[in-house]
Amino acid sequence: MKNIRILTILSIILFIFFLPGCLNEMTGKEFKQIWDDAIYNSAVSYWYLGENNGYHYIQERWPSRFTIYKISVTEMIIKKKLKFTLNKKDWINLKRDDIEFLKLKHN
Repeated sequence: MKNIRILTILSIILFIFFLPGCLNEMTGKEFKQIWDDAIYNSAVSYWYLGENNGYHYIQERWPSRFTIYKISVTEMIIKKKLKFTLNKKDWINLKRDDIEFLKLKHN
């Protein structure tokens, strides 16, 4: 069990450091604008990679590229719960009703 935890931590570190150009930390308001602009575009899909250390990780996938967004859990709620994983078969394909954006004073 300890080895699995260490492996998970190392995987997250490698994931974050080797994809710096693909990982964008942003506010819930910024992500909501991206989500609203692209949600009805059939060429794009959104995948929930899970939650880790107070952040949601969401992959925006286009046919020729992808971007991973890191958004604080205090700014939005993902209705389907998932602990962060790099295992693609566990990722959740997000639909319109799966995200609730919280209204914050600074947003």
